[in-house]
Amino acid sequence: NTFKLFNCEDGIPTFAYSYEEAVNNIPPYLCNFQVMKIQTKFQDEGINKRTISLEDQKRLILEGKEIEEINYEGTELEKTVTNKGTNALIVKEFMEECIKDPNGVLPGKTIFFCASKAHARRIEQIFDSLYPEYNGELAKVLVSEDPRVYGKGGLLDQFTHNDMPIVAISVDMLDTGIDVR
Repeated sequence: NTFKLFNCEDGIPTFAYSYEEAVNNIPPYLCNFQVMKIQTKFQDEGINKRTISLEDQKRLILEGKEIEEINYEGTELEKTVTNKGTNALIVKEFMEECIKDPNGVLPGKTIFFCASKAHARRIEQIFDSLYPEYNGELAKVLVSEDPRVYGKGGLLDQFTHNDMPIVAISVDMLDTGIDVR
C-alpha cells in the first residue's frame, strides 16, 4: 500500500503528477512503455469441446473426463487451467517480436506479469529451457516474499542495474513504477 508506505491517509493523494507529464518532462522521469499482447487460440476462444481436437477428446474420455463439462474461458488460463504449449508460444513470440537491446539480439529490459507464482515459475523454466545458452540468467522471478529479491546485489538490484537478468517475471510486484536502465 503506497499510501501507508508514505504515512498518508488511505486513498487520498497528496499530489498529482500525470504519466504524460512524467514522460514529457526534460529530462523524462518515466519512459514510455509498450504493451505486447500475445494471445493464442485457446486464450481467444477458450478451451471447450469445440476447441479440443478429436484426438485429445478421445484421450480425455479414456481418462474418464466428461467432454461437455470442459468449458474454460480464455481468461481462466493460468488461473484455473494450464496449457503448457501456450506459455512456450508466448515466450517464443516475445523473443522474436520484442524491442531489442542496442545490439539487436536480446530483448530490452522487460517485465512479464503473471497470474500466480506457479505461473511465474513455469515461465522462468520455459525461458531457461528454450535459451540454455544464458545459463538461467536471462529471466528471473521477482516476487515480494523471496528474500533474494531485496538489497544490494539482490535480484531487483541486478535487474535494475546489470545486463542480466533482462526479463523480470513478476506477480503483484513492479507494477507501481520502477527505474530500470
